[in-house]
Amino acid sequence: MENSQKLDDVDFELPDQLFQIESLPPFPLLASILRAFLQADDNGDIRPLVSNIEQEPSAMARVLSVSNSAYYASDVSVKSVRDCVNRLGITRLKSVVYSLIISNRFDTKACPAFDMSLYWYDSMVLAHTAAHITDQLKPHLRLNRNEVYCIGLLLNIGLLFLVNTAPNKMEHILTSSKSKNISSHIKKHYNEKDQYTIGSQLLDHWSLPEEFVYTLGQINNLGYEGNCSEIIWVILLGKAMIKNNFTDIDSTNKYAAKLSLSNANCESILTSSNNDLEWIKAFASNF
Repeated sequence: MENSQKLDDVDFELPDQLFQIESLPPFPLLASILRAFLQADDNGDIRPLVSNIEQEPSAMARVLSVSNSAYYASDVSVKSVRDCVNRLGITRLKSVVYSLIISNRFDTKACPAFDMSLYWYDSMVLAHTAAHITDQLKPHLRLNRNEVYCIGLLLNIGLLFLVNTAPNKMEHILTSSKSKNISSHIKKHYNEKDQYTIGSQLLDHWSLPEEFVYTLGQINNLGYEGNCSEIIWVILLGKAMIKNNFTDIDSTNKYAAKLSLSNANCESILTSSNNDLEWIKAFASNF
C-alpha cells in the first residue's frame, strides 16, 4: 500500500478479515479465567482465580513484576500469585491479568501507529468507571459488578484483532485519520462494521457469555431494549464521563437518566474513577 494513497480510495475486504476469526484457536484460558473473575470477590474463594493465573507462566511472571514495581514498593517482596492478590486486590489483579493474557495473544508491533499503552489505559479506565457506576445503581437495576467490569475491559478487543490481522491497513487508518473517532473510519472501509461488531464476533468465537457478545454487538444501537440494555447504558455513561475528563456531569445526564442516577451518584462515580487514574497510568506505561 502506498503511503500517498488517499484513505477514501482504500478498499478493505471485510469477509477476508472476519474469516480469520474462525481460523483463530478458541481461547479456553480466557473463558476459564473469566469465570473465576466473575465468581471471585474480596470475600470469596480465590483459589480458582489463582489456579488459572498460574497456568499462564508469562502472565504470572508479569503479575509478580507489577506487584513488586516501584508503584507498589514495599520492604517485602511478592513471590506468589496469592501474595499478589493481597497487594493488588481482586479488582486490580483482574486488570493486570486480563490485559497481559490478551496482549500475549495479539501482535501489534507491525502497526507502529497503534499505542498499546494507551489502549490498555483507556480500557482499564473504562472498566473501573463502569464498575463504579454499577455500585451506584438502584437495587432494581443492580448488575453483576464483575461482569460489567470485564465487558468494559474487553470493549475494544476488536481493534486489537484488526491491528493484528491487518497491520498495514490499520496503520493507514490510524495515521491518515485526523479524527480521534477511529470507529467511524473503520466502518467506512469495513462495510459498516466497526471494532465493536468485530469484537462481538470474536468473543462469540471464544464462547464467552452472551452478555459480552450482545453488549459489544449492540453498543451503538441506542434503540436496543434487550436483556443487556442496562449494561450498555452503563458502558455508554462510562465512556461519556471519560470523554469529559470526569468533570462535566451535565453532559452525561442523558445516560445517567437511563439508569436513574442522581447528580450525587455521578459525583461519587467521578471521585472514585479519578482515584484510579494514577495506578492505571503507572501500569499501562509498562506496555
